[in-house]
Amino acid sequence: MGNVLLAAKKLSEKDGKEALDLFYLFPIQFFSETIELAKRTYIIGHKDKLTYYDASFVALAQQEGAVLVTDNPKHQRRIPNVKVIPLEKYSPNPLDSKDRARKK
Repeated sequence: MGNVLLAAKKLSEKDGKEALDLFYLFPIQFFSETIELAKRTYIIGHKDKLTYYDASFVALAQQEGAVLVTDNPKHQRRIPNVKVIPLEKYSPNPLDSKDRARKK
């Protein structure tokens, strides 16, 4: 999130701080990287030729049994046992996701 605010949005310091304040109000759960998760990330990155960054999302999705929602699904899609949904097709309401997928 910080990279987007700094690089892509080019917000002023004041606006960036306000954006971060808003971001942290969302019901998002943050995870610290454990040594076990780091090792799993490394194995995925090495085996599937992903960057450590991309592999970290896969490893966390596997650990948590979660669906991976991403704006750049091309690399993660090829990993077995991880459901990946492109951001453009994501909806918190599962019925909306199915309707949106049918329209494309």
